[in-house]
Amino acid sequence: MSWDAIGALGEIFGGIAVLLTLIYLAAQVRHANELATFDASTERMNQLNRLVAPDSELRRTLLETEDLSEDDVERVYNFAMMFCNVWYSVQAAYENGQIERDFYLAGCKVVELDRWPPFRAGVEEWLTRCPEMAGNAIFEPAVPAMGSPAQPQDQWA
Repeated sequence: MSWDAIGALGEIFGGIAVLLTLIYLAAQVRHANELATFDASTERMNQLNRLVAPDSELRRTLLETEDLSEDDVERVYNFAMMFCNVWYSVQAAYENGQIERDFYLAGCKVVELDRWPPFRAGVEEWLTRCPEMAGNAIFEPAVPAMGSPAQPQDQWA
């Protein structure tokens, strides 16, 4: 075998190595972007949780069992709407393979709608206004109370 043939083989192998490296790097960049998207959703959930702790008015409203004022109803609805959007982000992250099934199921179960009755009402109101969302499994805890069965996109069995 001549040196020219060996050089040509080296260039071919080098080209293949560069191509494989580019494919690997593209996969790593895609994975990093997916994690960044999920991290942003997690941070939004943390921000919402931090809203409850220092906001005594919101806490009082969420724990209220009597009739709420118009301002309280609006406060609870907006809070519920923000949470529903974050829950939907968790559903989307699961469907896109960005989070593991166990984490997703924990997100579904963490919805404590019965702890804050006004919050349940706010979630139900949001799902009434956005009926296309009611079919997502993440909202399953809220849908039965609305009288229509959920159609989860994931089998929980």
